[in-house]
Amino acid sequence: MDHTYSGVMLVTTTPQAGVDEAEFNAWYDNTHLAEIRERVPGIEAVERFRTQADGQPPRYLAVYRISRPASDILADMQGADLSDATPWFDAGEHPPVITSYDAVR
Repeated sequence: MDHTYSGVMLVTTTPQAGVDEAEFNAWYDNTHLAEIRERVPGIEAVERFRTQADGQPPRYLAVYRISRPASDILADMQGADLSDATPWFDAGEHPPVITSYDAVR
């Protein structure tokens, strides 16, 4: 087991209708993740995935590998004063869903 990480957070997202996916991915990778990693300690790595299920939501999965308790990471994310994600995420019908797991030792 790699002891660098103490858990993972799984975040599913779907872009807002009409949002260009290339622009969505550029914003997520270059703005959203950069802000989170700068302002929330303990996020060690992030991998992103896209479904091939004919555009069915959720469209994207981000796997955050964390080195602090998930509850602490989530609390810090809520207080991190991140840029407004409303124009990017389909928060109405398919809001982002965060599921967190701490390592079992």
